[in-house]
Amino acid sequence: MKKVLVSFMIALLVFGLYQAPVFAEEDRETISIDFKDTEKLEWVKDSIGRMKEKGIFQGYEDGTFKPNAPVLRMQTIITAVRLLGLEDEAKAMNPDEITLQFKDAKALPDNVKGYVAVALENGLFEMQETVVNPYKPATRLWVSGVLVRALGLEDEALASMNELPDFNDLDKIPAGAIGYVNVALEYGIFTGTLEGNFNPHKTITRAQMAAVLDRSYGNMLEENGSVTVDGQVESISFDGEDGLISVNSFTGEAQSYSINKNLLVQYDTRFMAADQIRQGDFVELYVLDNVVQEASVYTTLPDNSSSMNGIQHLKVEAENGEDEFELSYKLKKGKESAKIEIENSIEEQEYKDFEAVELISSYVKEWNLTSETTEEELTTSIIATLGFTPEELEVHVKFADGSRIKYEMDEDDKDDKEDDDGDDDLDENE
Repeated sequence: MKKVLVSFMIALLVFGLYQAPVFAEEDRETISIDFKDTEKLEWVKDSIGRMKEKGIFQGYEDGTFKPNAPVLRMQTIITAVRLLGLEDEAKAMNPDEITLQFKDAKALPDNVKGYVAVALENGLFEMQETVVNPYKPATRLWVSGVLVRALGLEDEALASMNELPDFNDLDKIPAGAIGYVNVALEYGIFTGTLEGNFNPHKTITRAQMAAVLDRSYGNMLEENGSVTVDGQVESISFDGEDGLISVNSFTGEAQSYSINKNLLVQYDTRFMAADQIRQGDFVELYVLDNVVQEASVYTTLPDNSSSMNGIQHLKVEAENGEDEFELSYKLKKGKESAKIEIENSIEEQEYKDFEAVELISSYVKEWNLTSETTEEELTTSIIATLGFTPEELEVHVKFADGSRIKYEMDEDDKDDKEDDDGDDDLDENE
């Protein structure tokens, strides 16, 4: 175990990072991955540590992170390439043999040209971009486009170009970027401000970038086939480096997965090897082909987690003329976020935080929503609750055991169904 920790600390120093002390806490050996200037950034400290540990977003040789400094477009490209796992490919390219058609290609440092070339090969730039502007601060809008393309979600972005997000500053978002903003919001890469703005042209800071990259990293794992499993450790054991972890996902019987002893696991704002996980821990696992790829340990669950039947993410959007219903709920590492908006010709209602969680919990009970619920059962229950027949209905549910429900219906689907029913009647009459 100590050999693993020492090797990891050496790796940190090789990358020019601030030396991290080893702690003994609750009989666990953990590593605190800190910077000199991030101690008070509790809202993003875990993301900064994880992105540093993954080698995606580094700090400076003096041990600082400079959280409030702007992120340059050049730095965005580098982190996106790292996110894709293509840094070795970028570094292996000879800058003297790279030809770039950007008007400002000569302004690129030699050690960045390989990253730009790889970014081009993987479609991270917009087709109409003629300059890199490497030293220009990156905006929220530009970063959202780069990361949506990095995640391979461009088709989804193009398909949602005509869906207008609900922002007060919507007029500041270019029409051709609407779909990218929609996808960035859908996948939780970006969120709006408390004032209801997106701030598309506002420069993104390094602290904000760490959070955005962290969310993108989780999405990247899922886009590559991993499923997210949330639950409590029932047992964990190792035979040499090979281990087996059994997790009760709150939705049924415990499930078991292979886990490597040397896998680095996030524990609050620290890290530890997988053999430091204990029975009874609450964990979030990314699992691919029954093997744990990433793991985090968190300390508590919300009081009403049992009433949510193991739901990690729930989204319901329904619309019919003046009637609209929007519901969103997320449980991430023991922290809940929720919002409900109801609008009709008479009134508008909005619920947030605890009030929204309580109401959603009652919906989950009313809909009898579990991982065993069928798509038809769920949509029928939701429509009965709405009080109107939706012309458009979108339902997404993700459970702690990795199972999902996804349903989308719009007016065209409804018309097609009615046409099909009419054809059947005609056939019978004939």
